[in-house]
Amino acid sequence: MEARFEEAMAERNKRYEELRNRAEEVGLELPETPPWARGDVPQPPAMPEGMTPPAGMERPEPMTKEEFEAKRLERWEAMRARAAEMGRELPETPPWVAAEERHKKMMEKYEEYRSTIEAMTDEQKEAIAALFGNRAHHGQMRPRHHGMMPYGMGPDMPAPMPMPGTGAEPEGAAPAAPAAPAPAQQPEPAG
Repeated sequence: MEARFEEAMAERNKRYEELRNRAEEVGLELPETPPWARGDVPQPPAMPEGMTPPAGMERPEPMTKEEFEAKRLERWEAMRARAAEMGRELPETPPWVAAEERHKKMMEKYEEYRSTIEAMTDEQKEAIAALFGNRAHHGQMRPRHHGMMPYGMGPDMPAPMPMPGTGAEPEGAAPAAPAAPAPAQQPEPAG
């Protein structure tokens, strides 16, 4: 994070130099040291004593993790109470707790799959790749081409078999018998 901050500050200083050069071209003189480096950047005026800042302008005091979680739970309970007043019901479990539980289950399942794959021999991995139509790639399963072809139709898959009677039978297949002509229809008598 410190490296990113240093990069951002270097970019900021470079842009200030470019600004100074352009200002000099039009006859303006900017200080050599940027305002943020001088330390005399004006601060917003202090709130007069006895006045309270407008709603949303007050700065909250830093909280510990426990205080934050308590406040978060308090807000969730208030939301549930307001929803109940409107005739709606919110789950008892807060969404962030449910998300943590889902994430934990997903990670357990992932670890189970990963350990299963890691325990396989190369021959087993190749057999699975052959079974499911994937080729083994450096000992790992290659993912399917999502979004590129219909389900089950990867570039490794053979072309589908043609329908019988279409004139495109596979080699060695007996040609389909010609279909019997449909009976001719007689015009109905005018009556």
